[in-house]
Amino acid sequence: MGVTLKKKLKRYYIFNNWILFITLLPVAVWLAYVAANWQLSSSIKNYSTKTHVETRIVKAELPKYLSESYTILSSFDNRIDKLETAIINQQNLSEQQFTALYSLYSNSLTIFSIILGVFGLISAVLGILLSNKVNERYQEIKQIERTIENKTFEVEKLKADIDALINNKNTEIFNKFIEYDNSRLINALKENPDNIGNVVAILSVRNIKGENNWKIIRNAFLELCSRFKENMGHPAISSYASLIFQFYPNKISSGKDTELLHALINRRPWTQQIGFFSNELIHLAKVFALAQNDDVVTIFIEIVVKSPGCSRCLNMDQYKGDVINALKECILKNNKIRIEIEKYKELVDKQIELYVKNPSILAEHYQNIAKGLQEALSN
Repeated sequence: MGVTLKKKLKRYYIFNNWILFITLLPVAVWLAYVAANWQLSSSIKNYSTKTHVETRIVKAELPKYLSESYTILSSFDNRIDKLETAIINQQNLSEQQFTALYSLYSNSLTIFSIILGVFGLISAVLGILLSNKVNERYQEIKQIERTIENKTFEVEKLKADIDALINNKNTEIFNKFIEYDNSRLINALKENPDNIGNVVAILSVRNIKGENNWKIIRNAFLELCSRFKENMGHPAISSYASLIFQFYPNKISSGKDTELLHALINRRPWTQQIGFFSNELIHLAKVFALAQNDDVVTIFIEIVVKSPGCSRCLNMDQYKGDVINALKECILKNNKIRIEIEKYKELVDKQIELYVKNPSILAEHYQNIAKGLQEALSN
């Protein structure tokens, strides 16, 4: 019951508000119209007043304005005339520039044509030269190819020859190698003659020959001897003398190289130390058999016959017979050698007398030497 009454009161309140709104709405619209009309009238009045004032101002300023406008228009006319004149001048100038540019372009084309023609001519000449050069190179290459073919054929032939040489001439190849190695070892003596001690054992068992090797050995020997006074020396002197007697005895027996002869004689304490073998003694006896030069005979007696090698061979049954026969032939051919050997035998006999008084193994050694010399001297 209470709820229904509240709803009714609420509805009545809302309805009453709507009635009030509808009643006041026309009044509000009329008031708004009156206010708008009043404002519009005020605006029109103000505008009319302002327009009237401005109209009077315009009437007062109009002559001045027209005068200024005429002046401006006159100025515009002058400017237009000047502009037309400038345009005409510019057109004339443009025509002149165009003519100049056309002439320049035409001249440029002419010059370019000339340059192009010259360049074409140069290109043609260079082309011809290049063509000739290429042709020359081509011919050279062809020639090189032919040369290569020929060389290839030669190499193949040489290879075949080498193969055949290796297969069929082993000894010859070995000898060539030994000859090359000999030259290598001997050439080293040019700079260091003292190095003979390192190579003499190798060289003494080989076959050394050739004038070039002889010059090296001779010069190294003389250079080494020049370092020492007479009868002074170095064991290397004995090594050089051994090689000279072994491979170049004819250089001594000819007697032409006096410098070599004097060096051998003046260095006897060292040159007498050579240990000749029996075959070397026999060969040297044949080489020196016809020597007539006193220095050569002295060298043969002092260095060869009086050498430890000869004394040793005369004390050995297997060698003394051949050595005695070689000395005998030498004595028969050369009386100077006979005389020198007789003198040597006398010295040996004196040594025997000395050692007989003081018995030792050396007594028998000298007795064998004396017997050998006696047999060689006997006819």
